[in-house]
Amino acid sequence: MPLTLHDVSVVLRRYGLPSAAALRALPGGLSHETYHVRVGDPRSHRTHPAYVVKRLVAGVNRPGFLAELDRAWSIERRMWAAGVRMPRPVPDPRTGAGYVRVAGLGTFRLHEFLDGRSATGAATDPEVVTEAGALLASVHAAAQTGPPQACDLAGFGITEACRQLVAAERGRKPQLEAAIPAAEELTRSLAAERLVLRPTLTTHRDVDPKNVLLRRDGGLVLVDWDVAALADPHHELTSATLDWAGAVDRRFDATLGERFLAGYRGDGGPAGVVADGVAIWLLQYLRWFEFGLRQRAKAAGGTGVGPATLPAAAASRIVDWGCRWAPQTAEDLAAIRTWVAGQVDQPLRLVHDGDRADRAGG
Repeated sequence: MPLTLHDVSVVLRRYGLPSAAALRALPGGLSHETYHVRVGDPRSHRTHPAYVVKRLVAGVNRPGFLAELDRAWSIERRMWAAGVRMPRPVPDPRTGAGYVRVAGLGTFRLHEFLDGRSATGAATDPEVVTEAGALLASVHAAAQTGPPQACDLAGFGITEACRQLVAAERGRKPQLEAAIPAAEELTRSLAAERLVLRPTLTTHRDVDPKNVLLRRDGGLVLVDWDVAALADPHHELTSATLDWAGAVDRRFDATLGERFLAGYRGDGGPAGVVADGVAIWLLQYLRWFEFGLRQRAKAAGGTGVGPATLPAAAASRIVDWGCRWAPQTAEDLAAIRTWVAGQVDQPLRLVHDGDRADRAGG
């Protein structure tokens, strides 16, 4: 159920703030709900602060979720202190944590509101794409290094998830009959990949157009730090470049990819595009598609283990997206790999802070 003005006022009081005076749901969230909130007495003539209240939805009851959120919060605070362009995060005044849990309502995060619009609608503007590359460079420049982390490329159940959904909701069968073979082809392509273990950085991990706001002055700010964690920055750069080159929501556009890299390199980004980054990019979206399939099946017919943790409408949006993304990506994959291979440069050597290796070489 959507939050009411009373619900949001209860959350704001946990942050030591006045009650909500006005409330407006914001579009776009799939794994969370977001609301633009003004506080204070609306009859007063003085200006009232505005906030974004986010209710986390997907995965909140999963073991380890809050520990991951705590780690993401420590990264977000560090990035804010370093001057990365982002909304000011508001901690729980009692615990200092980056979230509050309110009985009967859920788990919430709070940020100061910044006026702007999603960069998704401007993601074909070369100037915006270049600026987005520079924004990612600022994140990597402010990050701390960490040890290499292994990544498992196996374990997908897309075919089984598809069968569950078709059994529960046969109306999507034609879409899925076209999309699932393509998704299986993409999954098989990962079997031949060999990932290179490199030092990691504390970083955002989801720098795509939907998580960037375009402000009225033309500047960009980075939002949604909930999954910030250690990641290979070369993988993140490759994935973000493909996202901004249109390979997720449209068709791959090499010219836009080059603009994103120009912005990143021009702002001193320390990473380079790497061939195995394509596998990581595929991995994250295949997982997202499978998640949507299973969530939609649970919502439609109760199949699978446990209840759905995502609203049916959000799960449907993921499935519909995946049914478009998988066939076009399978068709474009060879061209994407060829383009990335042509962009590979010698990445600067990132050394884990705990190592004794000399940093002088890069």
